[in-house]
Amino acid sequence: YQRRVRGRFDYTPEELVLKVEKALQSATQAQEKIVQIPQEKRTWENTVKAFDTICGQTYNIVNPLTFLSLVSPDTELRKAAHEASKKFEEFNIKTNSRKDLYLALHSVSKSKNTELDAEDHRALHKYMEDFSRNGLSLSDDTISKIQKLKMEISDLCLEYNKNVNDSTQSVKFRKEDLKGLPDSFVDNLSKEKNEKGEILYSVGLKRSELFPVLEHASEESTRKALILSAQTQCVEVNVPILKKIVGKRRETAKLLGFDSDASYILNIKMAQNTSTVIEFLNRVSTRLDPFFKSEISALRSLK
Repeated sequence: YQRRVRGRFDYTPEELVLKVEKALQSATQAQEKIVQIPQEKRTWENTVKAFDTICGQTYNIVNPLTFLSLVSPDTELRKAAHEASKKFEEFNIKTNSRKDLYLALHSVSKSKNTELDAEDHRALHKYMEDFSRNGLSLSDDTISKIQKLKMEISDLCLEYNKNVNDSTQSVKFRKEDLKGLPDSFVDNLSKEKNEKGEILYSVGLKRSELFPVLEHASEESTRKALILSAQTQCVEVNVPILKKIVGKRRETAKLLGFDSDASYILNIKMAQNTSTVIEFLNRVSTRLDPFFKSEISALRSLK
């Protein structure tokens, strides 16, 4: 049901929060209507299609609003959008953990009176697969543990991204370090003087400043300093967060019957398991190694 939605960028924080709350409230009410349908009256149209429509409509309303957490220049609006992202993630996790919704869709999948074309059959299969991968066929206690872990993981991921997005870290260069870049770009950079009275230009790590320097600066040391800063951005706060995410994903995978998060992710992919991926990567690496060495040698000769 998802369609292109033209976003607005002029919401107030209060408007954004209210719009998200109304969308999630409306979606919850629509879900309740689905689970309350008597079994003998349950059909593809009033259950699976209705659920699909709810998911699509809610996404189309909320996603453009949460996107503002990444792009708005307004700090308060970014904060509101970040909180909206947390609420939307929580809503999705709770939805995918609802056994009553799972049973409602499951009853349609098992009904002998339901005739589906290939597209509808695949849609139903994917929804049932998503519910199953959230542990809905397990005990209620296990479902609660998985839901709690998924919410914790979601909050940590949002915090990780927020740290990067809110970072004002920059790298300072002299003008001669920025050779290759147009004057119009350099002149718009923030400037300050060091203790020697030299003018230093600050290059931020956002795409609008990072990419032009990486692509056009002729000084290798400039490009190297910038890419290293970008790749280690927020390392002090985000590495501990990343370790927590990895641990909680492993714990979730174990509860779902997998030996690792990688095994859980790959289970529905073409490779299906980690050993297939490792074997493939080793095979490709061996074949590509001579070409890699040749290209590296050619690139070094150009320096």
